[in-house]
Amino acid sequence: MPLFDVAPQPAPQPLRLPVVISGGRPEVRYRNPSDPAQAWTGRGKPPRWVTEWIEGGKSLDALCVAGARP
Repeated sequence: MPLFDVAPQPAPQPLRLPVVISGGRPEVRYRNPSDPAQAWTGRGKPPRWVTEWIEGGKSLDALCVAGARP
């Protein structure tokens, strides 16, 4: 005589989390006026040209790209 009268149950399925699809590259927020090919998204460590710009007493707002989100 079994100790418990319980039928074995199948293992539950693991939860499937939704896959987040990134929107691609982040938007450029700052651009070097001396060299427009140099741009920065505002994420991560600032590039050397941004650091030099700020150390030179200039405002980061002067580097903002028109139409970029704050």
